Amino acid sequence: ATQAGHDDVNFAVFEDGPSISDVGFKPFPVARQGANAVVAFQGLLSNGLDPARIDSVEVYVPAVNAALLSRPASADDRLSRIANVGFQLAGAALAPRMLYDLERSKAPLGPLLEYAGRVSVKPASDLDRHLPDRWPARVVAHSGRDRFEETVIRAPFDANAAGLPSLLEEKWRRILPPVKHEILIHTAGSPAHLWQEIERCVSMAANLR
Repeated sequence: ATQAGHDDVNFAVFEDGPSISDVGFKPFPVARQGANAVVAFQGLLSNGLDPARIDSVEVYVPAVNAALLSRPASADDRLSRIANVGFQLAGAALAPRMLYDLERSKAPLGPLLEYAGRVSVKPASDLDRHLPDRWPARVVAHSGRDRFEETVIRAPFDANAAGLPSLLEEKWRRILPPVKHEILIHTAGSPAHLWQEIERCVSMAANLR
């Protein structure tokens, strides 16, 4: 009611709706629409594809996501460096640790922007059917005459993914300062526990004001 600005709210619609335990996570700071494309590209690299020998990359996503992921990456626009999927793939190829940098500024931008130019984003109608519960992506990399393809529908950081707690712990270790990491790490058993801990910390902060 507070957010709606009036009291005429039908709370019944929330009774059987999604809960916090249904909410997935992102593997690192990135536009969620492009996270699975990065995961797919990482899969190709882990299978031995040499990033230096890649001539071009095509990223296929649901049509509604294509414009956001094509937003030109700019050295003076943090959000563009988080959104542009070519920049994310460049990070995965040339500076993997940068993916955990909230500002995307701890690696030389010139080579990343050049590499991002090899990436194009295209809509794929066959992926639309997985929305809104999944964020599908297909990555096709070309190296000379060779073609490599990887599609990710269900991602490791989805709410119901196996091994999620350990993945979240590793993510927090990479991103959070040690003190904040210790505050959150014991909640990794489930997203619901994490949300409860966040609410508790917010409540404590409000009481201190």
